[in-house]
Amino acid sequence: MEMNPAVEISNLSYRYPPRGRLALDGISFAVAPDECVAVLGPNGAGKSTLLLHLNGLLPEKLPENPNLRIDGIPLTPETVHTVRQKVGLLFQDPDDQLISATVFEDVAFGPRQLGVDGPVLRSLVEHSLKLVGLGGFEDREPHRLSQGEKRRVCLAGVLACRPSVLVLDEPTSDLDPRGRRDFKQLLRNLPGAKIVATHDLELAVDLCSRVVILDEGRLVAQGPTVALLSDEALMLAHGLEKPHSLLHRHPHG
Repeated sequence: MEMNPAVEISNLSYRYPPRGRLALDGISFAVAPDECVAVLGPNGAGKSTLLLHLNGLLPEKLPENPNLRIDGIPLTPETVHTVRQKVGLLFQDPDDQLISATVFEDVAFGPRQLGVDGPVLRSLVEHSLKLVGLGGFEDREPHRLSQGEKRRVCLAGVLACRPSVLVLDEPTSDLDPRGRRDFKQLLRNLPGAKIVATHDLELAVDLCSRVVILDEGRLVAQGPTVALLSDEALMLAHGLEKPHSLLHRHPHG
């Protein structure tokens, strides 16, 4: 039996209201279960707008004819709650996602909304914090943590909801080199489909088998990471540059 793609996007367009710019223009691509795909492009390309569509935060009113399927389920007004449970979204700024007085309460927030409570909830929170390397942080105050630790708490909160698709917006944007390395390693070990919007092209090379390049809301290229990111003319045409790790590497090497 053939498995559904984890994410399937077909001819997705979006204009910010009222009469705003066309932020997405006919985007189509799919992500297989357990595949990690990078979404690349200059500022204003539509990356964050695309991510917000994946769990129904955009558009403001969901269409009756869906452009998006998660695990084969079309995203419609009727299915949006089911789809949101399947898609874990990690925002670019951890402070947008941290809302509670303790790390435990933050990680517990999502599962609580799904009806998990008592010893099962405690065990799930502890397990999720261990997954991100923060075992024993339950009673810490989120606002006293480093940026890297805050990001991990947010990720633990997303993982505690057991999504099948992980969507990350600039996950390494404010981390120092060690924080970036650690976070990359952490993502590498997580199961499930992952979509990563990033300016960190080395992250794409290290983690993602495939990249999708957006520019001015259009999908301008998609394909194997090393082949596309080694194409200097393509990179420069779309406000990107060839990653340092590929400078001396042949595109097919």
